[in-house]
Amino acid sequence: MAVFENYPYTNLHNLNLDKVIEITSEIREHIDDAAESATAAATSAQESANSASNARSYRDTAVNAADRAEDARDDAIAAAASIVVSHRIVCIGDSYAEGYSIDGNNSGWPVYLRQYMNIATADFERIYYGGIGFVATNDGKNFANIVNESTISSPETVTDVIFAGGYNDRTYTEANIVAGINTALTNARTKFPNAKYWIGFIGKSAQPSVSVLNMYRAQAAYMNGAHRYNARYMNGIQNSLTLAQMDSEKKHPNANGNQAIARGMRDVLEYGSTSTTFYSDGHATLDSNLGGGTLNLVNFTDNNYNELVISLGARNFTLVTPITNYKCNGTTNIPFATIPNNLNIWFDSASPFIMPCGFFVKYTDNNIAYYKAMPGAIYISDNVMTIRLESESDTKRDFLTLPQINYITFVPSRLIIKAH
Repeated sequence: MAVFENYPYTNLHNLNLDKVIEITSEIREHIDDAAESATAAATSAQESANSASNARSYRDTAVNAADRAEDARDDAIAAAASIVVSHRIVCIGDSYAEGYSIDGNNSGWPVYLRQYMNIATADFERIYYGGIGFVATNDGKNFANIVNESTISSPETVTDVIFAGGYNDRTYTEANIVAGINTALTNARTKFPNAKYWIGFIGKSAQPSVSVLNMYRAQAAYMNGAHRYNARYMNGIQNSLTLAQMDSEKKHPNANGNQAIARGMRDVLEYGSTSTTFYSDGHATLDSNLGGGTLNLVNFTDNNYNELVISLGARNFTLVTPITNYKCNGTTNIPFATIPNNLNIWFDSASPFIMPCGFFVKYTDNNIAYYKAMPGAIYISDNVMTIRLESESDTKRDFLTLPQINYITFVPSRLIIKAH
C-alpha cells in the first residue's frame, strides 16, 4: 500500500481512475513543452547557420525592389508626359471680354486666357457685346442669344463654354438672373452638346461706383443659377480685380485687370478654383481720442487695398467729450470714428457690421474714479463706427448706468474691415 500512499483509492484493486488520467495529462504537457523547446533551439541553430546566406538573399531582394520602383517611376513620368489636356473654348461676355476702357481699349480677358493656356486660334472663340448679361440686354442682345453667333468649327468638339459677366446684371432680381442662366445654358447645350459649362461673376471686388450690396446679390444669383442648372461656378473669379487694375472711370479693367481675370480663369479650368484676392501691406491707426475722429490711414491709397486692418487695444482712448449717464444696455452708441469716404465698406445701413469686443472702462461717480471690465461690440453703419457696452447693475435687476465715462481701453484685438 505504501506505493499508493500519495494517491486516493478505494482499495488495492480499485485505484481512482480520474486521478490517473489527470497525472497522465500533466506528463504529456511536460513532454510537449520539452519538444517545443527542442524544436525552437534547432530552428534557431539553423537560422544562425543560414544567416549569411539570408543576408545575401535579402540584399538581392531589396536591389530588385529598388529596380522595379525605378522602372515604375519612369513609366509614370512617361505616361504623364504623354497626357495632353486639349481645350477648345468658347468665351461669352460683355465689355470686359471686349477689353473696353475709357482710357483706350486693351485686350479683353479671353485673349489673355487663350495665351495663358496656349490654345490655338482655331480652337478658341470670343463672343461679346457691351452692356449685356444673362438679363441685361443691349440692342436686343444678351448672353443667351449671342451663343448662336458662334462660328467655331466642329462645335460638338468644344470642351468648355464660359459665360462671364456681373456688373450689367447687378440691378436685376435673383429669379430673373437664374431664369436667364437657364435660357443661356439651354442654348449652349444645343450648340455645344459635349462641353462643360462655366458661369463666372467678375468685377465684384473693384466696383466702388455701384452698390456693393447689389453686386453681392447678383453674384449669389450667378452661383445659384449655375448649381441649379448643372453648370460649374468659377469659384474665386469674383475677387480677381483690385481698384489698381481698373481704368480711370473705375468701371472696366485695364490690361493688368484683364490679365488677372484670365489667370484666375486658367486656374479654375485647370485646378477647379482660384484664389485671387489681393491684400495690401498697409494698416490703419486711430487717433487717441474717440468721438468724431477719422481713421488715420497709413501706407494706404485708394488703389491698392480691399482689406483694412485696425489694431485695437494696448492703449487708452479718451473721449473727446465725456459721456454722462450712459446706460449699458447694448443699444446706446458711443462715438468712435468715421471711416474715410474713399473706403467703400461692404456693409449697408440695414445690416450694420457688428464685432463683439471686450472693453475696460474708466468712469467717475461723484468725482471718484472707477474701472470696470465689460463686454460690448463695435458697430459700423454708413461708414460711422460706434461702440455699444452691455452690463447689468449690481442688483442684477437692470442695466448698469455709468455717471460719466472718461476713457475706454479695448481688450487687445484686431478689427478687420473688408473694403475695396
